[in-house]
Amino acid sequence: MKTYKTKIFQILLTVMLIISVDVVGQFFDFPAKTLGKAELIATYSFKWREDSLNLKFPRQEDMMLMLGNNMSVFMSLNFYNNFQEGRKYEQEGRLDEYLSLPYDKRYRTRFSYTIYKNFPTGKILFQDKVMDNFLQYEEDINAFKWVLSNETSTISDYKVQKASVSYGGRNWVAWYCADLPFSDGPYKFRGLPGLIVKLYDTKNHYEFELVHIGKPDKETLIELSERGWMTTSKKNFLKAEDSFRENIISNAEKAGLSSASQQTAARNMAKRNNPIELDRNP
Repeated sequence: MKTYKTKIFQILLTVMLIISVDVVGQFFDFPAKTLGKAELIATYSFKWREDSLNLKFPRQEDMMLMLGNNMSVFMSLNFYNNFQEGRKYEQEGRLDEYLSLPYDKRYRTRFSYTIYKNFPTGKILFQDKVMDNFLQYEEDINAFKWVLSNETSTISDYKVQKASVSYGGRNWVAWYCADLPFSDGPYKFRGLPGLIVKLYDTKNHYEFELVHIGKPDKETLIELSERGWMTTSKKNFLKAEDSFRENIISNAEKAGLSSASQQTAARNMAKRNNPIELDRNP
């Protein structure tokens, strides 16, 4: 009988490369450090074009920004929901039952990263799992050198102002709302005099738009999962990601996937050629 670790590894690789990620790449009930409480939660609709050779059909997923006291955390909404559900099952001793749920009964996401802003103080902490490695790196929280514009508009009843920045090999346009006094936004972006309502790169490959902001229905903790994270540099993290892509056949083989599934994984990985951060050598 396969161990949980082997089973989870195979599920993660299969769904990551053949369909979309059922985020079950690890156990859920890790010890966690409470960093604070979410005072507000902003939900963004995220559209992206992951295949630069086929830009006609964007993908869409909802992302969440939890705003706490002097810090925030950003992640996929489905990733968060999946983690909370998986943790509940595991605490009840029903982890195997959760892992065996039908595909359409799980929360599915392309994104397993978590981004903490101003934690540690003055830093952006990026965490993600590259197959069996839990990796994290830090960036300066003041990495964004915004150029403010006098141009204004209205987006979803929000009065917004335009700003622009170059980051990660892309040029970005942001529309922020000074009436929402949070110097924050989607993904790693922050540092404007108001919450970012809409953000997109000038090629229109990536776009975030605020769809809701409000207080959580119940107490929502901002937690830092203690999973034995390996601290690395951003450059080495991106190298690890690229190495995984380049060696997808051998990784799929190690996971015990069939030859047909290995080829399917390789074809699907080849379509994921348009990362949000194009600069792979920062």
